[in-house]
Amino acid sequence: GDQPRCSPFEPQDILRATSELRVIFPQLEDFRDPSSRFCPEYLPRNLPRGPYPSVLDYCLTHYRLMRAECFSDMVYCIHYTYFLDPRELQKVPQKIKEPRMKGCRFYPALRVA
Repeated sequence: GDQPRCSPFEPQDILRATSELRVIFPQLEDFRDPSSRFCPEYLPRNLPRGPYPSVLDYCLTHYRLMRAECFSDMVYCIHYTYFLDPRELQKVPQKIKEPRMKGCRFYPALRVA
């Protein structure tokens, strides 16, 4: 009858999510190795049907997907420009690299007050 479709937050769920949700903007480790948080193959999948196992699973899935959508081009652009060995960069297919590189501009002399 009136049973919830997903289980509510449990205290251990809050602890599990705290470290991931406390940082929205990409961190240095994301630029060094973007594959762990921004590569489509490693992102969670949206469930087209049925309930998520818990409210936390729903929230984390959508948080990860929206964060990747918002920052992935910038993260990969910085990764390609500053962290990836030029020989390795040559191995990245142009159809993958080009759209990501178009999405960002660098202003090295810019000072933020």
